[in-house]
Amino acid sequence: MVVGLTVHPDHRKLGIARVLVRACIRFAGSRGASVIRSMTHRDNQASIAFHRAVGFADEDGFVAPDGDEKVAFSMAVADQAGQERRLEPND
Repeated sequence: MVVGLTVHPDHRKLGIARVLVRACIRFAGSRGASVIRSMTHRDNQASIAFHRAVGFADEDGFVAPDGDEKVAFSMAVADQAGQERRLEPND
């Protein structure tokens, strides 16, 4: 389980989060997972847009016990086949 993914503001928009998410998906697939699920805060529009951009599908949201509204996503691991790339030293 990955709990949180944040890229320092000085290094955003370089594809780092995309590479990390795809690495997590490959790892999960190698361990037999068929679906990846994720969630973010309802008001985190950048995270919502990122999830959609990397191929996550929207699911029903929910309210956490502390009252925080979440947006939920899922992705079939097979959806990412052939979309991986090696992280190069200059990435």
